[in-house]
Amino acid sequence: MKNVKNCKKHGLANNNKKTAMKSKNLINGNTTTTALNKSKRIRTIFTPEQLECLENEFEKQQYMVGTGRLYLASTLNLTEAQVKVWFQVSKLLKKLLNY
Repeated sequence: MKNVKNCKKHGLANNNKKTAMKSKNLINGNTTTTALNKSKRIRTIFTPEQLECLENEFEKQQYMVGTGRLYLASTLNLTEAQVKVWFQVSKLLKKLLNY
C-alpha cells in the first residue's frame, strides 16, 4: 500500500495492478527505463593509452583488487568502478572467446 501511495505521489499510479508494480520498479530504479526524466548513463570511451595500460595490466593479472585498482584508476584518470567493469568485461570476453 505504501508503494502505491508513492506512485500516486509521483503521478505514476493506475488502477491496473501490473502498471502500479511497474511504476514502483521505476521509482526504485529497478528497470533501465528512463522515467521521471532520468538521463541515461553515458558510455565511457577509453583513450588508446588507457586501453594499452589496461590490457598490459590484464596480461599480468586478471584480478585487480583494492589499492592496485585504485592506483591504476588514478594514474589513468578513470574511476575505480570504470577499471573494475573493464576487468570484468575483459575476463568475460576471454572466457567466451577462449583465447
